[in-house]
Amino acid sequence: EGVPAWCMPMMEVAAGSECSLLALGGEQPMGAAPVYRLQVKDGVVRAHLLYPNRERAVSWAFTPAGEPLATLRWDAKGGKHVDSWLGGRGPHPVFSAAASERLQLLGMADEKHVYVIHDRGLEGAGLGRLHLETGELTTIASADRADIVHFLLAPHGELLGYSARWGTDEYTAVKACPAWDAMCREVAAEAAVTPLAVSSCGRRLLFLMQEGGAPASYALWEQGKGIRILVAPQNLPPVRKTHFAEYQAADGTSVPVYYTLPEGEGPFPTVVFVHGGPRMRTDANYDWRVQYLVSQGFAVVQPQFRGSRGWGKSFMHAGNRQWGTGVMQTDVNDCIPWLLEQGIAEPGRIAIFGGSYGGYAATAALCFYPGTYACGISLFGPQDLLLHLQKMNAEESPYAGEDNLVIGDRDDPAERARLRAVSPALHAHQFQDPLLLYYGEKDTLIPPVHSKMLAKNLRAAGKQVKVLSLPDEAHGFLNPEHEPWLYAEHIVPFLRQHLNFRPLRQNEK
Repeated sequence: EGVPAWCMPMMEVAAGSECSLLALGGEQPMGAAPVYRLQVKDGVVRAHLLYPNRERAVSWAFTPAGEPLATLRWDAKGGKHVDSWLGGRGPHPVFSAAASERLQLLGMADEKHVYVIHDRGLEGAGLGRLHLETGELTTIASADRADIVHFLLAPHGELLGYSARWGTDEYTAVKACPAWDAMCREVAAEAAVTPLAVSSCGRRLLFLMQEGGAPASYALWEQGKGIRILVAPQNLPPVRKTHFAEYQAADGTSVPVYYTLPEGEGPFPTVVFVHGGPRMRTDANYDWRVQYLVSQGFAVVQPQFRGSRGWGKSFMHAGNRQWGTGVMQTDVNDCIPWLLEQGIAEPGRIAIFGGSYGGYAATAALCFYPGTYACGISLFGPQDLLLHLQKMNAEESPYAGEDNLVIGDRDDPAERARLRAVSPALHAHQFQDPLLLYYGEKDTLIPPVHSKMLAKNLRAAGKQVKVLSLPDEAHGFLNPEHEPWLYAEHIVPFLRQHLNFRPLRQNEK
């Protein structure tokens, strides 16, 4: 009773009883969440406020005793700042990065250093040690153009290894651990292995096992006792393997892509599934949405267009201000010749689908490249880019500086004209293909006005649009029942209707 809407574990604290530090948030945005000590004793849970977080830190690093060592915050222009808590002075800035740079605070390295992920002077991600008195940043590992997604620390803070992600995850040992290495080789014959944590005694290793498209399993290796599975997916339907490839965009740029195929021989009715962000990425790990669509007979293709994170800094920044008719969109469209050449898809049976930025990409495709796709599905996407930049509320203000870089400058007259030119809501007369449009009435990041405006203008122009909304949903899906309902009752029937769906005959299944 009285527990806030969400909590984020931050660290465990050895204090004689079961205690943890958590960020707890109710109505406040996640970036401004206060920090509590959660104490569990005799079946009773008590939350004690430790830090109200007036500095609006988005992440924290603590000492083993639970004292703040450093925090990371964003400013109103998208700049990122690491604040040191050394010396009892309270938080004071020691290192800053621009909106165009990457900076993540990972945790304590020793009493005067923290680990960070950054890209300063690098094309891909780097793992660095940041001195909390001098602000000196030392890169101790880097991953070429790839992203760093996991790291493994010894109990005293020494870096043992890290996992980088290109098409799949690959672990690199920084310090040799013969017993662990042998265990990894043993398990790697059946699945990709990612070490996650080592016990304080150094004799037990927690690791993650993944295989393209399948749900992840967690296991514990203990010296002298072998391997014990801790969490294994139960009673799940069969999954199809998610594959990785690269295709050529029209200008010759290599574009990474993930694809998952149903049973049988192609070509298949195909869904081009565009990720959100746009500075996000897809991976080969389990995604129930992909697996559900594939189980219904659709091929699912996930292009990693320019502007996506995790494929090199130059690749990501090549997507800046390229919404609508630039390479962010044409990279997605350029997967179609590759799909046809591979025998995955066939003309007239390809849909485009996405949420948030992916929802914008779906409507932009139908608006600015009509006839390219048989239909489109847009979930809670921005449909008027200038309106989106103007209505950024206080909770999202740290992203405003990045949006200025990625989307456009709302204060520049030429940019304002360009933003209007690539806003689908303002060009409804150009649509030719049917659209399914969904939004949540409580969405504050992309308010309902975007979808409502587009729907109104499409109907006025006599275009095909089906509109769905839920009164108690925000950006994404807070209620776990709503997203499966949307897929089963609306998305799949819509795709079957417009992709000339032909079910497999019984002897083909």
